Amino acid sequence: MAKNGGTIKSWEQGLRPPCVAVILGFRRKGKSALAWWLLERLHKKGLTACCVGLHKRHHKLVPKWVKHHDDITKLPKNSVVLLDEAAMRFAARRFSSDPNVMMQALIALSGQKSQTIIFVAHVSRLLDVDSIMESDVVVFKMPSLAHAKFERREIAEYTKEARKQLQVKRDPKRWAWLVDFHDDRRGLLSNGLPSFWTEELSHAWADMAIADVKLKKETKGKKKKGTTT
Repeated sequence: MAKNGGTIKSWEQGLRPPCVAVILGFRRKGKSALAWWLLERLHKKGLTACCVGLHKRHHKLVPKWVKHHDDITKLPKNSVVLLDEAAMRFAARRFSSDPNVMMQALIALSGQKSQTIIFVAHVSRLLDVDSIMESDVVVFKMPSLAHAKFERREIAEYTKEARKQLQVKRDPKRWAWLVDFHDDRRGLLSNGLPSFWTEELSHAWADMAIADVKLKKETKGKKKKGTTT
């Protein structure tokens, strides 16, 4: 890999609003906790904190200063927006779907609206390619060996580098490897937990995943039912 353009020594250096950030990593390695921690930090700096897609029954798990949205076209200016389990809404295999078209518009206009967008997914292969191509930074939590081997070609080397950097840490969940694609800089940064973090919040996105699978089955069933022979 080519020599990078410098070392990132703090989150302030690595995550500079407005920007688009993608958090990647293996299951249960601290991606969601990191995303909420960053959301809280940026909220304290004056940005309106927004979350997309969190089931209403889980709103009680986060502070009232978090604004909940289901329509990404109505997100406010000067905000930081969290889209966890982003692959469920913006899957690569549904690249021409309405949600992906809206996501592309969200990214395209985020700079003009002073929005910082934080996507969270397991691997970049699951996301629409535009969310990776247009990202300013990619933040890695510990990737698996399979992630390092089978990731998208454009990002595979960074994934291998992240795994190498994080493996040496005694508690990798407390660390992240950040790659700044804007200025070609990298850094190993420690992270904490949001002040409101609970184990229940770490499982809160299961409802969205189940709802998405249910919708697919219902849609498939309707098509089959209406088929004529």
